[in-house]
Amino acid sequence: MELFFCFKQKELYLFIVKYVYLHYMKKLLLLIFISSFSSFVFSQKVLDTLEIKTVFGEKKLKLNKEFYSNTDTIKFTTVRFYISNIQFQNKNTGEIYTLKKYHLIDLENLTSLTFPLLNKTQNKWDSISFNIGIDSNTNKNGALGGDLDPTNGMYWTWQSGYINTKIEGYSAKCSARKNYFQFHIGGYQHPNQTIKRVSLPINNNVIVDFKLLFSEINLQTTHTIMSPGKKAVNFSSMFSSSFKTKK
Repeated sequence: MELFFCFKQKELYLFIVKYVYLHYMKKLLLLIFISSFSSFVFSQKVLDTLEIKTVFGEKKLKLNKEFYSNTDTIKFTTVRFYISNIQFQNKNTGEIYTLKKYHLIDLENLTSLTFPLLNKTQNKWDSISFNIGIDSNTNKNGALGGDLDPTNGMYWTWQSGYINTKIEGYSAKCSARKNYFQFHIGGYQHPNQTIKRVSLPINNNVIVDFKLLFSEINLQTTHTIMSPGKKAVNFSSMFSSSFKTKK
């Protein structure tokens, strides 16, 4: 009888140990799953809006404010440029999502620096790419509406098309009248196409560094570009190199 009782006790003990083990193992596995899933989800770049941040070195770029670069003092009065055909890519899956829209970035209208993009449930991307400027087919269609409306001051004529980038301001080193520089960059016909494609690691912020751009420009010799041509093509290349994403 004692032997039987001891056996039952042992069996009960093993049952309890097994139950407790399985019970807590289930909880542990659930916690591991939740942790792993959360890590996967939060490691993805969620992008429902895109913000364009204009800077001059370490400082936020504002119109009609003086900025200092080496021995020069620069003040911007106009900064406008087009971003179009935004594309997102997931390198692991090969998935690509394209937004064929045109956005006019205008520092006189600060709301234009932030605009909606995708659904949060769809935003798992590694890289972002976009055009700086307007493609040739859209230029050939003539003046359009919305951000492409000629009243925005970004359209020449049906022959020359849209102005992709417009930057104006004052510089102490600028040799133009009243030290005023003007860069109206456009052109869609060969060999003077100024549209540029930029590809960057994904981030909610795209930064445009005007200090980087103007470090490449000698305002004593190059201060006015108002039509398509070689100078406009060179300027558009330098401008596209000023784009980066926040680390």
